[in-house]
Amino acid sequence: MKITMIIPGDCAHCTVLGPTLEKLQKEFDGLKVEYIDMATEKGQRLIQKHGIMASPGILVDGKLFASGGATEADLRKEIHKSLISKNAKNLKKPLQNSL
Repeated sequence: MKITMIIPGDCAHCTVLGPTLEKLQKEFDGLKVEYIDMATEKGQRLIQKHGIMASPGILVDGKLFASGGATEADLRKEIHKSLISKNAKNLKKPLQNSL
């Protein structure tokens, strides 16, 4: 799983989210965080592609999750949702109810 932060150089929300993302990386194996400067060519492409109107733009596995920041609770919820979705895709056959 990957969280991408699309940020400007002077982003107050980004400063606040940094320690939160580090904490989540320690809790969730395999969670990667990438920071991309909005001023770069790649940053501009992502802003246009996802219609990001406020910083930071936050992508989870390449999909827009939030624009303008997010709380730790929101990030946790999205991480859990993404993990559940990935696990469901990895199942070879549906689970059957054994009543």
